[in-house]
Amino acid sequence: MKKYFRDIIGTCGKIRVIIFFAKTDTESRYKRSILGPLWLTLGTMIGVLGLGIVWSQILNIDSKDFIPNMAIGLVCWQLIANCVAESPSLYMRYAGILKNTPQPMFFYPMLLVSRNIVNFLHNILVVILVMIYYEIPVSFETLYVLPALLIVFINLIFLSQILGVIGARYRDLEPTINAFLPLLFFITPIIYKPSQVKVASWVIDFNPLAYYVTIIRDTVLGTPISAQIISGLFIITSVVFIGGVVISNMQKKKITLWL
Repeated sequence: MKKYFRDIIGTCGKIRVIIFFAKTDTESRYKRSILGPLWLTLGTMIGVLGLGIVWSQILNIDSKDFIPNMAIGLVCWQLIANCVAESPSLYMRYAGILKNTPQPMFFYPMLLVSRNIVNFLHNILVVILVMIYYEIPVSFETLYVLPALLIVFINLIFLSQILGVIGARYRDLEPTINAFLPLLFFITPIIYKPSQVKVASWVIDFNPLAYYVTIIRDTVLGTPISAQIISGLFIITSVVFIGGVVISNMQKKKITLWL
């Protein structure tokens, strides 16, 4: 346990390096592009408008109620899904650094999540524009989204570490996750709210990604957070933290042999 906390503290000391890598990685992908990273924002905006208009008609829901909910859900999903999808190949992607430089093991999952947070911050602009257009009220309570985001970011870092270690050992994990992500999209409350599901709602209750999306969306829209969401998120956070500690202590020395 002490080694794990030292690893975390050592990684936090390299936060400037992590931010630099996350920023430059995003910029390099859009080098010589006219809009640059704003293509992330434009792509998300097109997705929100397209899905929002179509699904609001299909579900016969007022677009003022549907599109803000879906915009927040979709932006959160992109952050979560990208972190989960990239995590199994985490240590393989940085194998050169891992074998040649003594970096804390926590450095790599924090780098992955930070890179996706940069993308997430670009997409936040879409949520802001939607909230302005539909005149969604903002109050002091909206600031509760900041601790909610911090909790989700911490969860994603621990989850990325777990999936990264397992993915380094079992290479079939990455295609397996990519195969199930489209299914997880529909059982995660992105284009709907959990309260709107009347049949088989237990599927959402056992979906940890649903808690990540719901707590962010509820805090942004000023919806009271239910005790179920708070208790569920506490349990999920405890599980991923303990899982990170256990798997890191057991497999840290073996990772380089698997790469």
